[in-house]
Amino acid sequence: FAVRSLFESWSNALNRLVSNIRDPNISAEQYKQDLEVVQYGKDGSEIRSYTIVGAFPTQIGAIALDWDSANQVETFTVNFSYDYWIPGIESSDKKAGGVNAYGSRALQNGPAGAA
Repeated sequence: FAVRSLFESWSNALNRLVSNIRDPNISAEQYKQDLEVVQYGKDGSEIRSYTIVGAFPTQIGAIALDWDSANQVETFTVNFSYDYWIPGIESSDKKAGGVNAYGSRALQNGPAGAA
């Protein structure tokens, strides 16, 4: 439950479950974090990555407590809101249309929309 506890603590700091207010020790600038999502190939190599900028959890899903999932690890979903994303590596020989063709422009034309 270490991962789930992390998300629950983060969410509770944003909007406390009991009092419905943000933790007074966390500012609006502190609750957002940058995340990195990496897609791996079957051989374990990194084939694509994205940096998710200014992310914070908006919903933490339930863990199913039934016998339908007896042979798998408990799973749950976490939904995020974020400011924008930047494509990272694309090292696969099976590139899907060259996602990194605009990677350098993503930083220039990103959230501000300036050229």
